[in-house]
Amino acid sequence: MYKARLPEDDHDRLEEIIRRMQKIQRAIKASRQPASMLEIEALKSLGTEYARTLARLATVAGRSQA
Repeated sequence: MYKARLPEDDHDRLEEIIRRMQKIQRAIKASRQPASMLEIEALKSLGTEYARTLARLATVAGRSQA
Protein backbone atom coordinates (compact mmCIF):
# COMPACT_ATOMS: atom_id res chain seq x y z
CA MET A 1 0.00 0.00 0.00
CA TYR A 2 1.06 3.53 -0.58
CA LYS A 3 1.07 6.16 2.14
CA ALA A 4 -1.22 8.40 0.11
CA ARG A 5 -3.90 5.69 0.10
CA LEU A 6 -4.06 5.35 3.88
CA PRO A 7 -5.51 7.79 6.36
CA GLU A 8 -2.57 9.46 8.11
CA ASP A 9 -3.37 8.11 11.57
CA ASP A 10 -3.64 4.53 10.25
CA HIS A 11 -0.34 4.89 8.42
CA ASP A 12 1.31 6.17 11.60
CA ARG A 13 -0.21 3.30 13.59
CA LEU A 14 1.19 0.69 11.19
CA GLU A 15 4.62 2.33 11.22
CA GLU A 16 4.65 2.36 15.04
CA ILE A 17 3.70 -1.33 15.21
CA ILE A 18 6.49 -2.20 12.78
CA ARG A 19 9.01 -0.09 14.73
CA ARG A 20 8.08 -1.81 17.98
CA MET A 21 8.34 -5.27 16.39
CA GLN A 22 11.74 -4.46 14.90
CA LYS A 23 13.02 -3.15 18.23
CA ILE A 24 12.10 -6.43 19.93
CA GLN A 25 13.61 -8.48 17.11
CA ARG A 26 16.88 -6.50 17.29
CA ALA A 27 17.03 -7.03 21.06
CA ILE A 28 16.55 -10.77 20.61
CA LYS A 29 19.27 -10.93 17.97
CA ALA A 30 21.67 -8.83 20.06
CA SER A 31 21.19 -11.07 23.10
CA ARG A 32 22.24 -14.14 21.10
CA GLN A 33 19.73 -16.09 23.16
CA PRO A 34 16.36 -17.58 22.27
CA ALA A 35 13.46 -15.19 22.62
CA SER A 36 11.92 -15.06 26.07
CA MET A 37 8.24 -15.78 26.61
CA LEU A 38 7.73 -12.08 27.27
CA GLU A 39 9.28 -11.17 23.91
CA ILE A 40 7.29 -13.85 22.11
CA GLU A 41 4.04 -12.65 23.65
CA ALA A 42 4.85 -9.03 22.77
CA LEU A 43 5.54 -9.97 19.14
CA LYS A 44 2.38 -12.06 19.01
CA SER A 45 0.31 -9.19 20.37
CA LEU A 46 1.84 -6.72 17.92
CA GLY A 47 1.23 -9.13 15.05
CA THR A 48 -2.42 -9.39 16.02
CA GLU A 49 -2.70 -5.60 16.26
CA TYR A 50 -1.08 -5.26 12.83
CA ALA A 51 -3.46 -7.80 11.27
CA ARG A 52 -6.52 -6.10 12.78
CA THR A 53 -5.40 -2.71 11.52
CA LEU A 54 -4.88 -4.08 8.00
CA ALA A 55 -8.27 -5.83 8.07
CA ARG A 56 -9.96 -2.62 9.15
CA LEU A 57 -8.19 -0.69 6.39
CA ALA A 58 -9.26 -3.28 3.84
CA THR A 59 -12.86 -2.94 4.98
CA VAL A 60 -12.70 0.85 4.73
CA ALA A 61 -11.05 0.66 1.32
CA GLY A 62 -13.70 -1.80 0.11
CA ARG A 63 -16.48 0.54 1.17
CA SER A 64 -14.89 3.53 -0.57
CA GLN A 65 -14.59 1.61 -3.86
CA ALA A 66 -18.19 0.40 -3.82
